[in-house]
Amino acid sequence: MRSLLAIVAAALATTAWGLTIPPVPLSVQQSAPPLVMLVSGKDHRLFYEAYNDASDIDGDGTLDIRFKPGITYLGLFNPNYCYTYGVPSLPQGFTPTRTTPDGRCVGQWSGNWLNYVTTSRIDALRVVLYGGMRDVDTETQTVLRRAYIPQDAHSWAKEYTSEAVDAYRISDYTPVPQPNAGKRHFFGNVTRTNGVDCSVLANCSNLPPWLSVVENSTSRVWKWASSEAPVLADVQRLEENPTPRRTNYTVRVSVCTPGFTQGCKQYPSGTNKPTGLLHEYGESGAMQFGLLTGSYDNSMAGGRLRKVISSFTDEVNARTGQFTGATGIVRSYDALRIRDHNNGMTNPRYRGPFLTDRGPLPGEFPDWGNPVGEMMYEALRYFAGKRQPTSTYAGGGRAMDDAVGLPAPAWDDPFDKINSAAKAPLCGKRRPELSPPRPARTWPV
Repeated sequence: MRSLLAIVAAALATTAWGLTIPPVPLSVQQSAPPLVMLVSGKDHRLFYEAYNDASDIDGDGTLDIRFKPGITYLGLFNPNYCYTYGVPSLPQGFTPTRTTPDGRCVGQWSGNWLNYVTTSRIDALRVVLYGGMRDVDTETQTVLRRAYIPQDAHSWAKEYTSEAVDAYRISDYTPVPQPNAGKRHFFGNVTRTNGVDCSVLANCSNLPPWLSVVENSTSRVWKWASSEAPVLADVQRLEENPTPRRTNYTVRVSVCTPGFTQGCKQYPSGTNKPTGLLHEYGESGAMQFGLLTGSYDNSMAGGRLRKVISSFTDEVNARTGQFTGATGIVRSYDALRIRDHNNGMTNPRYRGPFLTDRGPLPGEFPDWGNPVGEMMYEALRYFAGKRQPTSTYAGGGRAMDDAVGLPAPAWDDPFDKINSAAKAPLCGKRRPELSPPRPARTWPV
């Protein structure tokens, strides 16, 4: 035994003497771009508010229960700009008019305050990844749009009382004056779906994404925003005399306009476009990306591939920066939505039964379910070159996914150098988890 060990040791020693040890880690020297599979839930929690007034956003050990001017809030708006609503180039939406060093915009809308009030989680995720969902995307204009938020518990509202209570003046951040003594302003986010059958997707997702402002109410915000459905309904339900005033603003915003290009990228055509991490690392070829999300048809199990790992450049026009509409990550994230609200009905409810004695069955609650572990498992199988999804996860059909607009490409082996989209050598495996998202990117200054 001793002689055998000596022979093995000698062989290993001889092999080691013939090696040239590199001065830096091998991973640093790799020339192939890393492969990134984005693994993302799609369940209803993506459509809650990003800033829920129950989190310590700035990490100072105290819950941030109101707007805090010292925090820079991520969202569709640039926190360093002031905005005007309803200009000729965008009658239903906000347009930047000037910069602000501290976020205050007396007589106008503060971008930082609008981000705090209007941003949903899916909005924050879209902004971080690719600059936000584009409602208008031409060579001359880009307009971002807030997510579809149905008129149920997903909608939300903020309350403002006074400088003494809230530690800032609402008139410094909006064109809304200070409330009268003993009264409050409410700021609600909703898509007005009550009385609308959403079985045809466009019937509801094309409705305006409202910021509803109620001025000088004697009630509290929960009576309006957390009441029996439909929530954020007509102010007459507040039963006040006189009835408070309600004004609805559509949460759309012109971005990258002349003179207001902070955080934008200029393309060869001269067009400026909002960008995100996918642009930063994908357009240059520094990384290749794929996407795997949950499914509406089989929401309680597994996940489904939406884009094989490949270049992001097929999703962006290299000359103008416009999205090409190619089946991929941007199109998939833009397609995510609350699907089953008012599906085949007009009263504010979902099709699934009220359950007390069992768990949900596949297909009963398409907007619920976030099996992150099984989605991560599918991502690992993809990297292992399995070429086929797990049969139990792929079951349940594709009717709802297809209706929403989620693709289902055939699997490939990303390390197949001939037949795959990535054509990658064996290196650089990644699988970030984005469920649930947390806003984590700040605007450049």
